[in-house]
Amino acid sequence: MMAMLIRTVLSSRRAAMAAIEDAEPVFVTPAEMRAWLESDEITAKTDTGDWPTPDTSALWARFRTEALSGGIQKWSVKHCKRLLDTESSPPASLYRIVTDEADARTWLTIPDYQRIAVFKKPAVDPKPSLFSGRLQGKTRLVDALRVGRGKLRWPFADA
Repeated sequence: MMAMLIRTVLSSRRAAMAAIEDAEPVFVTPAEMRAWLESDEITAKTDTGDWPTPDTSALWARFRTEALSGGIQKWSVKHCKRLLDTESSPPASLYRIVTDEADARTWLTIPDYQRIAVFKKPAVDPKPSLFSGRLQGKTRLVDALRVGRGKLRWPFADA
């Protein structure tokens, strides 16, 4: 949710963290985020003039006004399974999926972006998006989930 606020042009990571920690919202899509921003709770908090923190309140108010004045951009959800190009299976867990702009390869990474394994085929992932992968035990087949604008293009790989 914090990343979604920042990708929607909130230029302060500190404001995003404080807003999420204080209000404890639950949103996944831009429409849900917009509904949260429009809520009576967030309107009242913003109107106090010192939320989410005293030094980020003006920035937050400007961000909220801009976010609510624009149209809602349609995001889509895509589930797929893709094969890692490795002989060993990484541990079962939830991972990030990122495409390296320099070499155009798509990677399974831990939350701090440390690379774990490369996929057999690269993904073409239009931004913005949130892209994750889950491994369920001893397997190289990743359950991928992408939420974002545009259409993901990611060819299947032969085993």
